[in-house]
Amino acid sequence: MFTIALVISILIIAILLTTVALWLGGRWVKAGKPTFLRAFASVVSSRIVMFGLFAAALALPPILDPGDEELNLVALLALIPAEVLVTCVIIKLFLRSPLNRSILAWLVSLISMPLIVALLYFVVKPKVAEPFIVPANSMAPSVVGWHQNGVCPNCGGLMFLPANTPGELGRPERDQGICTVCLQVGLIKNASTEVEEPDRVVVNKLLMPARWDIIVFRYPVDPNYRYIKRVVGLPGETVFIEDGAIFINGERQTPPGALSGLKYTRNSRPYKLAAGTRRDPYVLGEKEYFVLGDYSVASSDSRHWGPVPRENIEGVVTLRYWPPPRWHIFR
Repeated sequence: MFTIALVISILIIAILLTTVALWLGGRWVKAGKPTFLRAFASVVSSRIVMFGLFAAALALPPILDPGDEELNLVALLALIPAEVLVTCVIIKLFLRSPLNRSILAWLVSLISMPLIVALLYFVVKPKVAEPFIVPANSMAPSVVGWHQNGVCPNCGGLMFLPANTPGELGRPERDQGICTVCLQVGLIKNASTEVEEPDRVVVNKLLMPARWDIIVFRYPVDPNYRYIKRVVGLPGETVFIEDGAIFINGERQTPPGALSGLKYTRNSRPYKLAAGTRRDPYVLGEKEYFVLGDYSVASSDSRHWGPVPRENIEGVVTLRYWPPPRWHIFR
């Protein structure tokens, strides 16, 4: 809910900045009634109408001609002149001004855009929150990268099969998938030929990671890459894996209800790391976190390259906002 409140706050600030700019523009062009409240009503009304047009642009092409990507692009491009026209007509109605003066007032209101972009780029993104596109499937089915859908042979539920990024040559690393219902890993039935797009999530940078949180962090081996995994071990704890479960300081952990069917595997080739067994556990430092992928057999995580330092963590995943059917609040 914190992230929802944050998003709403950013939208309110953006609307207020645009309102001030439009109010000043209305006064400059000598509109009939350039009051602050009318400018505010104009901005809010235009945003509501544009949200409806955007939803229609996404929904109508698949209904009219499924699979026609060019139609989808045309619908989205048509939003640009539609936004200008709708916004200027709404300004005309609320500020009681001729259309030509409404256009001038709208042009003045655009001075708010650099301020909004600067706020997002220099304050919100580095310090508060930012969007993140899930790059792979190590966290499936909680969050997924490019994938195909199929049927689980165990329970009949929806199953995700890792897929190549469009344009990438070769076969995916695995022919197995993971079920979204029973969370079992196995061969997939009736896999679709269509590759589904990856999830897009919001990373909140104001929250401290807690156990079972999904986090985005800079890969300790090469900080140029960003990974997404789930926190299972906190600073100062001792971690090992046994019978598919996580043990912290010798006590078996009970995952949240949605994760109750997940099975974690130990690293069969620990190299220089601990084996992750009861006799040879992972011991975390004061600022280290142990992270695992939900798709355990297909994940490169702390079992293979060690814990994540606190300074490498960029934030906690709190919201999945795309695609719309998978919209979900994590925290």
